[in-house]
Amino acid sequence: MSFDMFSWQEKDFKNLCDETKERIQFIKGKDLQSPYHIFNTFQEYLQESGVIKFVIAKPNLDIVSPLLPFVEAIIEDRLKKPSDHKLAQSIVKDITKSETLASIVADVSTKLSGNSLILTERGNDLMVRLEKAASQSPSTFLFYGYPIYDSFSKELVHLLLSGKLDNDFPFLEKTTYYFLCDSDENSDLYADVLRYNHIDLEFKNPDAADMNEIINEIIPELALQPLDTEKLYRISGGRLSVIEILARHLNFNHLETSQSVAPDKLINMTLDCRFANMGMTGNLLKDTLKIAAAIGSSFSIPLLKEVLDSKANCDMLLKRSKEEFLTKGDTAYGEFYYREIWGYFYNYGLKENFQEISSAIAEAIYCFSPHDYLARAYHLENAGQLMLACELYIYSYNTVIQEGFKHSEELAAKINSLACKCGLESYWNALTSYYASIEKLDYANAFDILEYSPAPPTIRLLLLKEYLLSLSMYRFGETYEQQQSALVTLEQVTARAKEIEEGFWCDCMTILLTFYINLNGDLRQAQIINKELTYYYTEKGYSPFAKKGIHALERKWNAIFSVERAVYKTQSSVDFFRDSVFSSQYIMALNNHAANLMVLYRLDEAQKFLVEALDFIHTYKNIAVNKIYILNNFFVCKVLNRGVTPREAYEKLYHEFSCFSSGDWKFIVEMNCAIFLALEGELFNSLDILTRLEEECNLLKDDYFLYYLRANIAAIQYLLGNTKKAVDLMRNSCMTPPLLCKESEKKYLYQRTDFWIHIMESENITDPLEFDEYLLRNSTEKDQPLEKRWGFIGRGFLYSDIQFWSEP
Repeated sequence: MSFDMFSWQEKDFKNLCDETKERIQFIKGKDLQSPYHIFNTFQEYLQESGVIKFVIAKPNLDIVSPLLPFVEAIIEDRLKKPSDHKLAQSIVKDITKSETLASIVADVSTKLSGNSLILTERGNDLMVRLEKAASQSPSTFLFYGYPIYDSFSKELVHLLLSGKLDNDFPFLEKTTYYFLCDSDENSDLYADVLRYNHIDLEFKNPDAADMNEIINEIIPELALQPLDTEKLYRISGGRLSVIEILARHLNFNHLETSQSVAPDKLINMTLDCRFANMGMTGNLLKDTLKIAAAIGSSFSIPLLKEVLDSKANCDMLLKRSKEEFLTKGDTAYGEFYYREIWGYFYNYGLKENFQEISSAIAEAIYCFSPHDYLARAYHLENAGQLMLACELYIYSYNTVIQEGFKHSEELAAKINSLACKCGLESYWNALTSYYASIEKLDYANAFDILEYSPAPPTIRLLLLKEYLLSLSMYRFGETYEQQQSALVTLEQVTARAKEIEEGFWCDCMTILLTFYINLNGDLRQAQIINKELTYYYTEKGYSPFAKKGIHALERKWNAIFSVERAVYKTQSSVDFFRDSVFSSQYIMALNNHAANLMVLYRLDEAQKFLVEALDFIHTYKNIAVNKIYILNNFFVCKVLNRGVTPREAYEKLYHEFSCFSSGDWKFIVEMNCAIFLALEGELFNSLDILTRLEEECNLLKDDYFLYYLRANIAAIQYLLGNTKKAVDLMRNSCMTPPLLCKESEKKYLYQRTDFWIHIMESENITDPLEFDEYLLRNSTEKDQPLEKRWGFIGRGFLYSDIQFWSEP
């Protein structure tokens, strides 16, 4: 099927929709001037008409992303941000390893083979989400540039075409998908799917004979003589954007003298005259839009007001700008109507005070979003402050790494270029080597690289160096002195950071909270930090920066408040980070929330969150260390829920653990491996592991893990027939509960200890599984608050209540 499309006719796409009745159409565009030309032309029509679900993504042939169109449609329906694709692209970045989407593809294969039409739970979830998206949004989806050529996506496309799911999901009969691709570039990759219902689309540019129709379409109130339209076409070069700008703003008495002027220069001259005719308002409007152009082709209106000397007139001037078809947008964001108009202000209007304006924008960004190092660095570079710009580019790079994203080669190249100009080459080279070691989880080597690198020349970079040294020391330190050194270093960095860089200070405070909990068991200090940061973010208002900070704190509530309170906060944190680009925070929020649910013995719910985390984490190599926490929780949850045997859990968890170098997670994982072995009856092997861990904990002076280790050693001694030794260990551990243990939790541990001592002295149980569940089955003395978590802490073997939380 062939279809001609004209760049100036909004109705053409509606005609295309009306004439194509198939549910999936593959549209091959011919001679497209620009990949997004068609979308730019119809953007307002598509958004306002209620006919189209508007989606764009840039193709990336280096990364095959199965099911991306469908997954991203779901994500966008949730986000309600049609231009934000970061999260969806991240989810499907390496989808072939995703357990969730792999099972969906298995569903597709089952359908195509003609077998049972019952979808698995995960496959059904995808269809339910698509149904929700279609019911709440227009039922036509338009895609450009998606890799629909991978086998997974083809199978799903074939399934939708087959109609086999229509009975289960009636909405599919009313949903249409349009895929637009270039007819020349990569056409062989699309060949298999383009043979189904494909449309050859030719995108036509106007010629002189079309000018009257164009003018009537875009400016119906403008009446031009035929000679004027012919001249307008000639001087515009047939470019639709130039035609509209000149038609709206050019004095047609000057058409004759404009014939020899280049279109872009003519736009500049036309807008100069237009502003001059506005008088004083024109000068104010021009000055305002120059600052907006310096922010970008799209701009934050609150940020623009912060930069302007006179904020009172800003709304009035922007309203006038919209009336003049110079900008468009709402109260939060504005956008220049055409790039040529933005170019007028940016390239032509900012010649005199560009650096001064750029510096003012950078200061305003710092007030609004102290964490937005990249935007500040860009404007500071424009302002000629290269050293500070380079520092902030490095801070931005560090944030990218810590959030779990793959580092940006473009950003690294920018830093490398500025580092050479600013004399920071050796420092930057040391940092890149440090990050390479961190990616391999070699924290000791990372520490050495940074420790022996040249001292940076600025206070910001020195603070960053000390901050990274404390993190790596915390990871590999195996003695109490090393761990305390990491804490002291971070305390010193935090004390200086607030006066230098507020966003960095927030990061330091958040991690310092973790250090106080994990190293000293100092809940009081952790709660003080939590309160101080909460006050700080509240003062910042409900900005994206403040929201991210608040939810990063909420995910740690299970470490500093009772689990009954914390579970609501960690759920809120999961909901926020699930729909954000902060992948590392999202993973840790999932893990911590699942940990709370486990302590409350809501195991089915906890397992769903852990599966969600495992399906997501494979994409982010830089935060792979979190995988060990999630796997630990997952297998404990499965054992408690009888989803796997303790032997299976031990083998799988120990295999994963062996892939990681030694670190602070070793006590968490090895203690649970020892419990799994004990449940299988391998008491002596379990006792050997726990005894070794006890000796290592003594080196770290870690009273917290010593408590739990000794409680489990007592359980094994009882099963081995050493009742007196077991009872003594239980009594001694109860006499010295761990520092970390919250006051609200201690009574539960005391009560548990009393119960188990009574059973040890009065019963003779030799079977580990029976011992582990005896109290759970027989206790009738539980008070109501304890009952919520009795299934977790009332067992023979004691899983720590806080070992499950993720690190910063």
